[in-house]
Amino acid sequence: MGFISQFIEDLAGAAGAIFRTNMPSYCSIETADTDTALVTKRGALVSGIRIDGVKYAVGTEEFEKIVATLTLALQSFLAQKDHTVDIFASRDAAAVRGHLRAMADGVRKTCNNIGLDVEDIISANEVEVAKHTAAESVYLALWSRPGLLSSREITEGRKELMAAARQVPNFGKNVQDPFSALASLRERHAATVNSIYEDLKAADIMCEVISAHEMLRVARMEIDPGFTAPDWKPTLVGDTIPILKSPGVLRREDATSLDFSDIQIPSVARQLFPRDAHRLDSRYAVVGERAFAPVFVEIPPRDVMPFHALFDKLKSAEIPWRALFRLDGGGMKYMGTKDILSTILAITSSANQRINESLKDLKQLEFEGNTNVRIRMSFCTWAPAGNKDLLTRRASRLAQTLSAWGNCEVREVSGDSVLGMMSTVPFVSDECAANAGVAPLSHLCRMLPMMRPASPWKSGSIPFRTIDGRLMPFLPGSSMQSTWNYIFFGRPGYGKSVQMLNMLLSSCMQPGLSRLPRIGVVDIGPSSAYFVNMIRDSLPKNMRHLAQSFKLRTSADYAINPMDLPLGNRFPMPEHKAFIVNILTQIATPAEADKPYSRMSEMASKVIDDVYLQYSDRGARCSPKRYSQATEARVDELLKNYGFVFNRETTWWNVVDFLFEKGHTHEATLAQRYAVPLIADCVALQSQIQDMYGRIQVESGQTLTEAFSSLISAALGDYPNLSTETRFDIGEVRIAAINLEEVAKTGSDSANKQAAIMYLLASYVLTKDYRLDEPTVKEMVMPEMYRDYHMKRMRETKEDLKWIAYDEFHRTSSSPSVQSSVLVDMREGRKFNVGVVLSSQGAGDFPPTMREFATGTFIVDAGSDKNARELQAFFGFNDTARELLTTYVTGPKSSGAPLLASITTKSGTFTQLLVSTLGVETRWALSTTTEDVMVREAVCAAIGAANGRMALSAAYPDGAKAAVERLRHEGHSNPIQEVANVTLNRWHERQPLKKAA
Repeated sequence: MGFISQFIEDLAGAAGAIFRTNMPSYCSIETADTDTALVTKRGALVSGIRIDGVKYAVGTEEFEKIVATLTLALQSFLAQKDHTVDIFASRDAAAVRGHLRAMADGVRKTCNNIGLDVEDIISANEVEVAKHTAAESVYLALWSRPGLLSSREITEGRKELMAAARQVPNFGKNVQDPFSALASLRERHAATVNSIYEDLKAADIMCEVISAHEMLRVARMEIDPGFTAPDWKPTLVGDTIPILKSPGVLRREDATSLDFSDIQIPSVARQLFPRDAHRLDSRYAVVGERAFAPVFVEIPPRDVMPFHALFDKLKSAEIPWRALFRLDGGGMKYMGTKDILSTILAITSSANQRINESLKDLKQLEFEGNTNVRIRMSFCTWAPAGNKDLLTRRASRLAQTLSAWGNCEVREVSGDSVLGMMSTVPFVSDECAANAGVAPLSHLCRMLPMMRPASPWKSGSIPFRTIDGRLMPFLPGSSMQSTWNYIFFGRPGYGKSVQMLNMLLSSCMQPGLSRLPRIGVVDIGPSSAYFVNMIRDSLPKNMRHLAQSFKLRTSADYAINPMDLPLGNRFPMPEHKAFIVNILTQIATPAEADKPYSRMSEMASKVIDDVYLQYSDRGARCSPKRYSQATEARVDELLKNYGFVFNRETTWWNVVDFLFEKGHTHEATLAQRYAVPLIADCVALQSQIQDMYGRIQVESGQTLTEAFSSLISAALGDYPNLSTETRFDIGEVRIAAINLEEVAKTGSDSANKQAAIMYLLASYVLTKDYRLDEPTVKEMVMPEMYRDYHMKRMRETKEDLKWIAYDEFHRTSSSPSVQSSVLVDMREGRKFNVGVVLSSQGAGDFPPTMREFATGTFIVDAGSDKNARELQAFFGFNDTARELLTTYVTGPKSSGAPLLASITTKSGTFTQLLVSTLGVETRWALSTTTEDVMVREAVCAAIGAANGRMALSAAYPDGAKAAVERLRHEGHSNPIQEVANVTLNRWHERQPLKKAA
């Protein structure tokens, strides 16, 4: 019985292959030959290249350059008849939600890991972006057939394969044959694929050679997506056989032992087609839940039209589609007898005469060095299998849209609807149901779907998009960039602050994080405080202390000593010393001066060395500060509890070391604030400094040392928060914002000087632990008992992503010392996992060197054409990008905020027109409009952050400003509370309905 059933099965399989009654008969692939090549049953090799797009905005000039490069890359490959290039493209709006969910998987995992409840924001972004985008893909399939080899190479190659096959038992039916590819063809094919890949990269086309497994995964997703998991992977020759991974599990249920057939790999065809297809009629085919309608180009476009013209029309038609352009090499060789017959019959009719003239033109082009190829174009659309009316409408729209593309002719009937459908599936079949024509390769390259915008990232925490709906993921802090320095600029009201805060929010949700990142924001005004408060309210109650906002004042209660040191350390490390030099130099510069006195920073460096040595407990010349009781109550209490014995010689360093040994690191830190030098300690200069710099005259008529001491003394009176030990510290806060609104005024020289000093102090408070690494810990001068403590801190923070952000950066334009400090972070931040984010109102607010080190520039406001040209000169993008900037970047709209982005990565610079499309909940979370903020705080205080955002999004999707202004105009005494009450009432009314549902 077993023999009979096997015979019937083999007979049915043979009949299916001959009469095309089963899906596997449409598959030409035998198995994998190498990691990146498949081999067909006839010995042809096929490799795939994923085309991600072009790095920059493409206009006429860029288009011509890419076409020329692409033609040159393909013409040598397609000069021979047995080479084929397939260009596959697809677009499906219905599939984009799956792509967005996959992109957000890592984001959701991170939020779960760190306890950040922003699911409403993630979901809202997915919904909003999906409205304006579609899933897209473009692939190249490169085919090489044995006909490329000489007869002797083919004969010898087949003998080698037969000899190898004789070394193993006979293969059964429906399994993969590993002895299919000729070695000499393999070498030639690999060299050609690599050459084309390098040529595409040289044309600034982002691409990647994909694996044999990936090629078949792409094919199966096109054949039967409803029955294919996103991570589906075929089993090919060379893979571990699944049955061998599970001992005791046999293929046949009644088997008691394995034979050779049990350990062979099922055929590719059987793996690709999990379900059979059936023909709905002569035009349509059904696979699973999806019905396909193939459409073929009968006569190629008479007018050579770029593919983007067709793309725009297909987008307007609102249909899913895919296309496969098949270019066969040696085009004139396919003409056969047509050439001779057209010459003979040219006198019989005008049609034959035109054919003859066309052939002459093609021959002339070939004589001039151009390559002619055979071209076949297959298209396809689809709909749910049970909705034939929808499928018919989509097929008609596809046919009409194609007909309008360069005046080409199309047909819908192929004679075999399954073959027609399979003619638009890449990497699987060397058959095609489309009509063939011959055309110059240079003309066809202008029509290929390869010039879509590219992002360097496949997924990211920010799903930007293009104007025409392509997803453009962005991942701040990615390893694909050498540094993470991002600049945002545009006029007030154009959304630069929202975009900056969205980047910081996405940094909190970056895939792979196990805890909150370190984020410090220096701001003028409360907008960043709103952001931090939103993060705080989205954290569990036991973690909300990790996100705090502060408003800096010049009172002693906000004292910050920039000369503080890491616990136990006696001297500053080089980076810290450079910062202190910077701030001392800024303080010792007259307000009206454009720059410091000559050699002032040099002297400040010497002063710092001396003062740390003086107050350390290391060395003969040291004079450490003596412990004074009743200075720090918590420290006194602990010392008393331990019975600590002290006298007049007891130093604060003695107390620090004692408390640390007892395990009280916080109290030791408090004590150390009284052990380290203060800015005030720098006023009294030692004799060596006087000798070196006391004779240098400066513009004020004083000596350099006199100017230094007098300016420092004056500053201590002007800035009480610099005159004493540190009292303002953010502690273990990980996400912090400092508002400098009260202390960083501008306008006068003294105000500008104060602003610079306060910027430096704020950045110091926020980032003082950012640069802790192993070499730094090893070089610290301190007792050995501290080493393990700092090594542990270093290990905990080494992998942390750390950000320092400056909003309203134009306030630093008169402060070279601040900009110098920021520039150091931009240059060296990568070593410490530090990124810099800057936001301002114009490109001129960023010095040329700063723009040079920026690895991401986001222009949210084009301004005038003159301004756009200045921006082009600043950043070096092409004329096409400038035209896009002036045309589209005109401020936020309901569909999103357009911006021009120039992003530098390790694989080049990408300049693209992007749209930041945020969900309603996200816009509410990040809004800095005063009315929105006040309403949001009232609502979220009542029902929680996430519920509050959802309630506000439902009640006022466009924000509360208009409603508040209307109520204020109508005379309401408290319009903010009125809007909040309306929101809360609507929210509570919906809750019973949700529970009932």
